[in-house]
Amino acid sequence: PEQAVALQVAVCAKPVVVGGDARLLARVADDIAPRPREQRRLDRVRHEVVARTVRLLGADDVLVCFQRPALEEARLLRPGLRTVQHVGYGVSLRGAREAWAVGFADARVTARRLAAAAALGLETLVYTVNDTARMRALAEAGVSGIFTDDPRLALRVLRGEDR
Repeated sequence: PEQAVALQVAVCAKPVVVGGDARLLARVADDIAPRPREQRRLDRVRHEVVARTVRLLGADDVLVCFQRPALEEARLLRPGLRTVQHVGYGVSLRGAREAWAVGFADARVTARRLAAAAALGLETLVYTVNDTARMRALAEAGVSGIFTDDPRLALRVLRGEDR
């Protein structure tokens, strides 16, 4: 079966390109797509995917991942690369302290967690938010950005044009 690559956009108060363009995502997806009768060790696959991804990222791109080892490896390959570590599912805020930003699931973000991330010097992103009122509430809470399936709506909300 064909594999599709979904592109989500993070709408941030500060201009940020998250994950590069769709062509980059398609090339990376080609690397990790299963191949018939091919058995590789997961760590080798991860290394190859991380190395290729880092090579393809532009200077302004941000690497987003749930897996801490992949982000650590990416930062070793390219010091200064901005990374977003999703937290709350096996990775703590302290475990993300080397990242540029943390990503919280919308259902798990709290004022306390936002304050803890800020105390560590981390930008704060929340995923996936498609509700106008929730977008407004998160912006008022001071999050750096949100992941959404509807970036046009998010931009209207964050600019105050939705009222």
